[in-house]
Amino acid sequence: MPRTRSAQRAGSFRSSGVGHADVGTEPDRRTIITTGARRIGAATREARITHADEHPPRDGEQGASRVTSSRPRAKKRGPCATRIMFWPFSLFGNPGAETGVQELHESLCETFRDYGRETVCQQHGLVAETRIEIWDYNELKEYGSWQSDLRRHFKRTLDRGEFPIFIGGNHLAVLPILEAYAADTRRICVVSFDAHLDIYRWSQSKEVVNHGNFLLHLKRGENLAIVNVGHRELSLSSTAISEVFAKSFGIDEIVTRGIDGVIEELRRFLEGFDAIHIDLDVDVFDQATFRATGCPTPFGLTGRELLKMLVSLWSEKLIGISISEYNGLLDVDASGKGLLLWLLDYILLRRPRRATKQDQVGKADDEGRLAAE
Repeated sequence: MPRTRSAQRAGSFRSSGVGHADVGTEPDRRTIITTGARRIGAATREARITHADEHPPRDGEQGASRVTSSRPRAKKRGPCATRIMFWPFSLFGNPGAETGVQELHESLCETFRDYGRETVCQQHGLVAETRIEIWDYNELKEYGSWQSDLRRHFKRTLDRGEFPIFIGGNHLAVLPILEAYAADTRRICVVSFDAHLDIYRWSQSKEVVNHGNFLLHLKRGENLAIVNVGHRELSLSSTAISEVFAKSFGIDEIVTRGIDGVIEELRRFLEGFDAIHIDLDVDVFDQATFRATGCPTPFGLTGRELLKMLVSLWSEKLIGISISEYNGLLDVDASGKGLLLWLLDYILLRRPRRATKQDQVGKADDEGRLAAE
């Protein structure tokens, strides 16, 4: 995986401690790269402390796959409420998708530094409760466990009561997230905004699992349903589609019925579920709106149409969001990155608030004191 200098990680100073990174108003900004305090998959990790103005480790330096975690600094740091996971994975899909993840990570970290300084903006309050992390795999053998790594990490995030925002390379990276939901006891619906249905069995496909067929390899169980919105599928039969999707709304149906009619039917359908996850493959956008993706398809959604659907579907049932297929190499005017950064800001400000484990412990302590009195 190519390395890039990041506002959140660089250098190779070693430290015996592992903790949250401090990124804020102080000139000496630090991040913790946890690469060895525990085993994640096949990779042995060790703790490192690094400074933002240094360079990545040189080729040949000891080190393995790593996750860079940052907890932006604020005057009062509360428990982590939102975890933004950047996963630059692009195997078995469109090359270049990992660059979009890396660029978004760098830009978001820089934005959060600004929020840490600007106390008058409402995003300042996000700094204390948001954790940002990016994963790198630097050795070939570590790719063998990428699926189980992400599945376990995502499940732990849910178990802690945090709100996960996952940003992956190609759409295949979302498979472990769906597997985590499939093992959940709640009834969960994944609303997938995607131009493609990712259930293709083409003879020319060389990989057994790739970003165009990964849903065929998902064992959903009875509690997980998937709904597609915005596909432009012309090759698959309605029977093949209904075998995987509980509902699907192609772009022709959206145009014919109107977006309000689709929203109304979708909202009624979601009433039967305990939780909702929104999955955004950026190729759902029309090419005039978003060009920086490996599989652009005509007649897509506009930015306003997607936003209207997000606003209409937003509720306390929302438990996570995933974004994929942004290719930074194709974003010549940075308009795609600008759209996604604005959308991330919007999501962070509106995300549902749920009690974390720390909140629950505090509430139990308060109730105990009241009972004693």
